Formats: sequence, structure tokens, C-alpha cells
Amino acid sequence: MTKLSIIIPTFNSEKVLAAAIESVIKQSFRDFELLIIDGLSTDSTLTIAKSYMDSRIKVVSEKDNGIYDAMNKGIAMANGEWLYFLGSDDTLFDNEVLRRVFINHETVVAKSDYMYANVIWGDGYVYNGMQDVLSLYLSNISHQAIFAKKEVFAKTGLFVLKYPTLADFNFNMLCFTDDSIRKSYLKIIIACYAIDGASSYTKDLFVNEKYELFEQNLKKVSFETLLQFRVKYADRNGIKNKIKWLINVVMRDIINSIVGRKLRKMINS
Repeated sequence: MTKLSIIIPTFNSEKVLAAAIESVIKQSFRDFELLIIDGLSTDSTLTIAKSYMDSRIKVVSEKDNGIYDAMNKGIAMANGEWLYFLGSDDTLFDNEVLRRVFINHETVVAKSDYMYANVIWGDGYVYNGMQDVLSLYLSNISHQAIFAKKEVFAKTGLFVLKYPTLADFNFNMLCFTDDSIRKSYLKIIIACYAIDGASSYTKDLFVNEKYELFEQNLKKVSFETLLQFRVKYADRNGIKNKIKWLINVVMRDIINSIVGRKLRKMINS
């Protein structure tokens, strides 16, 4: 089985694609396949993609419904144990990145289902360090920083296409609120992330639904984490949510008080 499937969605990417491909095929770590999933480009994107004489590269071009639809097609095609998504205008940080992940951090890989690290964004800004589910609400992890096992998508489902630029945010939320998905942070840089990608200029429904989605999924983690979330973020979503978490706090205290009295009564009887 191939260790890693790298998936690059493309559409009219002739100006940037060569750099992305070369950053992959020059890696010292060799156990990967590269899937280029094109959306019927009308420029020379396909000519460039097919010009590389490398048996690890597979190119598909057909109509799609955006970046995440192409990524979903890549997931279905992938033969790798691990999946990684690289934008056509992004590049891996250097030629040793994949070796650092899969060889130098072999013990971390063995005990993980989802690994994330850092990317270089814009003019050298390093984004964005270790996360937990509460900090994730304010700061997403870019897909260029993430390696996820293919089996993880069997738990979370594929990328949700109604979120045209933030479906990866939704995916990350589902991973961080599922304790059965083993998550690890690697303090290394994975890729150089283009500052003017699609997510920088496209509005996304996920922004409007984010609070409710997080709240719903945090119920699967712990009551305490859910309360912390509401304390930190409910006021951003109006008085209704503020009242909701206050009611939960009061109810928790009432339940704890009742249980405490019963326990004390049992002990003293």
C-alpha cells in the first residue's frame, strides 16, 4: 500500500502548477502518489500536468463543483494510507518535508490518525501552532498543514460542498470533536501557502453556521468543554446563546447539588 496520496485540485493553473508538482516529485521521501484532479481547464494546465514522466503522477480532468469536489474525487481515487491536499499555487516547504514527517517522526505517525503542523503564509508569516477545539473556533488549520488517514473520512464524511472555501474548517471541527480520531501536532513547517487563494476572497456559509456547528459537535466531547465554549463565544452570537449556556451552568449546579446531598446522606446513614 502506498504510504501517502498527495492530491492537487487544479483549474486553469498554468502559471503555478509546475512549481507545485516539482516541490512534490523532488522530495527525498519517495513512497507517495500524486493525484492531479482537474476541473476541465481551458489553458495549458493539463499539458503541464502530463509533461512529467513520473509513474507516480495520475491526472484526471472532468467537470466538478469546485475545489472540495475535486478533493473528494481524489479521496475516492487515493491508494495511500495517508492523504494530503496541496493547492495548485502552493509548494512544499523544501525537499525534505515528507521525510521529516514520515521518517523522522515515525513514532508519532504510528500513533496518529490526523497530524497537523505549520505553513508559511504570505511574506514569511508562520501559521499557526498547536490547537485545541476551543482555539480552533477562532483560527482554522489550513489543509496544507494536515495529513489525515484515508479512514478518517469514513468517520467524518467527505468535504461538504455547500462550504465552497471552508469545507476544510468543517472537517477540522469534526476531527477535533471526535476523541476516537488520534490527533498529533508536529512543530515543523510543511508548505508555503499562497496568500491569494480562493478562501481569501470568497464568502462561505460556514461563517454564519460556525457557532451552531461547533456547539452541536462539542456535545460529543465533554460538558465542561461545551460550557467553556459558550462562556468564551456565546456573546458573539447574541443574548439567546448567552441565556442558553447560563441555563446549562445553573442546571449543572443543581444536578451536582442533588447528587452531592444524596451521596452525603448515603455515607452518613
